[in-house]
Amino acid sequence: MSSGRERVVLLAVLVAAVFARPVLALEVNITLYPSEKRQTMVGWEATAQAGQEDSPHWDRYKDDLFDKAVNQLGIDRLKVGVESRSHGADFDLAKVDGRIGKVAIPMKKLLEAQGRKLYLNFNVVGSHLKDDPDKYARNVLATFEHMKTRYGFVPDGWEFALEPITFGWGRPAQLAACIIATGDLLTQKGYDPEWIWPSSMGLGRAIQWFDTIAGDHPKALKYFDEYSYHPYRDDTPENHKAIKQRANKHKVRTSQLEHIGRHFHHLHRDIAYGVSAWCQYSLCFPTPADNGAKYFLIGSPPDHVVMGKRARFLRHYMKFVRRGAVRIKATSDHVNYNALAFTNTDGGCVVVIRAASLGNFHIHNLPPGTYGIKYTTGKPMEEPWEYDVDLKDQKVSAGETLSARMPKRGVITVYAKVAAATP
Repeated sequence: MSSGRERVVLLAVLVAAVFARPVLALEVNITLYPSEKRQTMVGWEATAQAGQEDSPHWDRYKDDLFDKAVNQLGIDRLKVGVESRSHGADFDLAKVDGRIGKVAIPMKKLLEAQGRKLYLNFNVVGSHLKDDPDKYARNVLATFEHMKTRYGFVPDGWEFALEPITFGWGRPAQLAACIIATGDLLTQKGYDPEWIWPSSMGLGRAIQWFDTIAGDHPKALKYFDEYSYHPYRDDTPENHKAIKQRANKHKVRTSQLEHIGRHFHHLHRDIAYGVSAWCQYSLCFPTPADNGAKYFLIGSPPDHVVMGKRARFLRHYMKFVRRGAVRIKATSDHVNYNALAFTNTDGGCVVVIRAASLGNFHIHNLPPGTYGIKYTTGKPMEEPWEYDVDLKDQKVSAGETLSARMPKRGVITVYAKVAAATP
């Protein structure tokens, strides 16, 4: 009989042999169906909180922030808060001017230099005019006329109320009255923004408020272009499906416009559910916690900013999928590899793959062109293990398959760098 020491040595040898065995990579086939179209993407949003009102270092890091927000991350949509100082008071347009002048205009110029557009979503924070829909409407009109006169442009979208219950809107009827009064007045004055509601905190509330307004005040549906929600509560597949069904019925898009801490697994899933616009939260803020409440943190020294750990994964979607991109059907033959595919407005194709393990993948039906391949590995809400790693570019001719290897769990993006010439 073996001694205890011999048994321990034998066990150690067996364990070492098991761990020394090579891990077999999956072989995964991903197939694109370009003719089967899904939603059109309309923007990657950030709240226009960038430390401009709170940080003594604003002038030192702002240029780096704008450059990285536009060129590294891909932000092309800003939420600009509009507030009243007190109950019954007019909107504080001086505060709006600060957000437009310090944040929106610099980003707008950077995007326009690339032939792109900054989408401005004006969002009412608070409920000080909830009981006076006519005054609410007049203040919205005053905001548009102020913007047109001072800056030469107006909001692209108007989000009627940020989280109505949270900020004191007692009943859906109050919101409906403000929607109708505002839509009627702005239409009369020749303005035609995109209207966004109900922007509720939680999917259940988003469904409840929408159903009540649509059922009791159907005229409000005339001023409805984007079904918005913040999935802090009731974040279930059933509720996502219910929201999408209502949006499809009324021929509007859906948007997830705030969830602090939301990471790339959520973003991937939200897009699969059909959202067209997406937001984590603020652009930047002078607090040190990397908790997903801001895309960028102020660096040390404070003459630059650092992309948050979650944002480094989000970048795989936001940088490469541009406003106007159309999602197309993509299938995978293994559950560990889930793919989303898009056609940008220039015809270039982007495939973003959420990978749960090591694997070799093969993409079929890619349009001809030269493709870059970039990956980041790690777990959600943790510092990436490997960030922004480039694989060798691949040229794909008609009928060819692109094959690459994902070394660990994470996200990998295949994106058109040079489209093939059309015959």
